[in-house]
Order: sequence, then C-alpha cells, then structure tokens
Amino acid sequence: MLLRDTYVFVAAIAVSGFTPQWAVDALGDVWLRGRVTRASAWADGTAVFNVPAPYRASQQQYHAAYSSSGYGFVGVASSGDITGKHNGTTNDGTLSLAGVVYSPSSLDSAYSLIGSDYTQPYGDIVHQNSWTSVGSGNRVAGIRKRPDGLVMVRGLVASGSIGAPIFWIPRALWPVPGGIMREAPSNGASGRLDVRTNSGGETNVLSGPSAAIGSNAWFSLDGACWQGA
Repeated sequence: MLLRDTYVFVAAIAVSGFTPQWAVDALGDVWLRGRVTRASAWADGTAVFNVPAPYRASQQQYHAAYSSSGYGFVGVASSGDITGKHNGTTNDGTLSLAGVVYSPSSLDSAYSLIGSDYTQPYGDIVHQNSWTSVGSGNRVAGIRKRPDGLVMVRGLVASGSIGAPIFWIPRALWPVPGGIMREAPSNGASGRLDVRTNSGGETNVLSGPSAAIGSNAWFSLDGACWQGA
C-alpha cells in the first residue's frame, strides 16, 4: 500500500497521535486513517482535507465513522473533499477516519450497477423489496469483487422495506465466514447493514445485504466490504 500524507486541512485539526492520512492500495482503492477534531461545532459536511483529482470519487458517498459523541459519518465528495459530520451539529468532539475505503472514479467501470447487466460471471443483480437507488449526484448501488477476493458495495438507496434484502448476491460474493453486521449512515442517523448467507444449501445460492435498522428515507451502502467466498 502506498501511503500518502499530501493532504490539506480545511477546517479541522489532527488529534495528537492520530495524524490523518490517505493511501492507495495496489488495486487502486483509497483508504483513510487518523482522527480529527474541531475548535468549534461540526456542521453538516465540514471539510477535513482534500485529495488530488486522480483519487477522487465520481459522486458523493457517505461512510459510517466513530465519533466521541457516539455517531458520525465521513463524506467523500466528487470535489475531493473528505467531509465530516457528528451526531447533531453542535458537538466539537473528535471524528475517526479509520477504515474508510472508497474507489476513485477510475474504478467506476469495475462495479456492476444494480439493475444493469453484471459484467462479471455472477448473473444480473437487481433491486429487491421496493429499494431503489437515490441517484441525483449520489452513487447508484453497485457491487464489485476485487482480484484479491474483497467484495465492495457502494451506493445510496431508499424507499424499500427495512429488514428486507436490498438486492441478492450469488454465493461467489457471500462473506466468509457466515455473515456480517456493520454500522451504516441512514437519514442522518446510525443504521445497521446486515449481510447474511443463505442456509438453503447448494441449490439456493442467493443471499444479500439488508437494511436491518435505519430509515428508508435514505440508507448508505458505501464502505461495506468483506472477504468473498
């Protein structure tokens, strides 16, 4: 992994011992780490630093993040701004960037967009249970399996049934072992994304991620990743 620290602070300062940095791995994905704080209240979309053009996302993303107030999220904007939001807009505590991973615009074609033909040999992938992609400058739901087996999901969805699968994925993309549960931004609060495998045996090879907790006003899949089967 190529570690880079050529970031420019906009409105936040580093927490001692947790210098914010970004890195590009051998397959082109961008990883963040570090911890930041502000001397005044965090506002929605407060810019932390900016990444150069080759490493920017093509559309807005929302990633779950730990904050000292219990909940926050990190935004990845097409402008290159890495942005932060705390629980509410009056907290001046710390926000963690650790574990945030996204694909820059150069890797857009590596994703299968939900609702379109999947270019990898896993069949078509479509929305389920009334879920739809929000669009309007936000990522369309998509899924990708890297050559190293890491499965990455992205996109902002809405309108579906909480607790019901958002889309199905074939066995080759199932998490190993079993399933995962992870925090996910949902309508300005904390939600939970579950990815469960199907116990129906080899003849029933579909499973999928579901919004287990949250709001269907909007629910973010950005940053969810796991080791595929």
